[in-house]
Amino acid sequence: MVISGAHGAWQAVMRSAVTRGVSVTGAISAGRAAGLATYRRTTMLSDFRGWSGQAAKVDRFKYVPKVYRASKALHTENKGFMSSRYRYQVNFTYRSGSTGEVIRMHQALSSDRQLTLGEIEAQAIDKLKPRMNETGGKLISYRTTGAFHREGELWD
Repeated sequence: MVISGAHGAWQAVMRSAVTRGVSVTGAISAGRAAGLATYRRTTMLSDFRGWSGQAAKVDRFKYVPKVYRASKALHTENKGFMSSRYRYQVNFTYRSGSTGEVIRMHQALSSDRQLTLGEIEAQAIDKLKPRMNETGGKLISYRTTGAFHREGELWD
């Protein structure tokens, strides 16, 4: 892949912003303040997600009511191996009771039927409970960040 001069300069800004924990808006503002020529915003956002490891559809799950199933548009078609028709990812933040350390982790779930957001999060919390009980941890936050569908399979 050939990277233009503006694109290459922005890549350095994006990498730096991700390592410092700056938001994409903050990174764009910093780049503009430094006098960098801009390129397509959608490409910038895609680049930032690539460097930070964020999924493109991650924030859209917060708008789905817990009693509803996520639409097809929120699922990513997975061409690779999946043991079940659907796979979900939930990110957690909890505080360890023994060390006081804030721990971030994710839990993956598989299902042969499409689950509601409430079912996804309840099952993920149930899987996390033994680990939190070992350390006396307390759940701080959780959020569904990914939904995947096995390509070629029928939808519920």
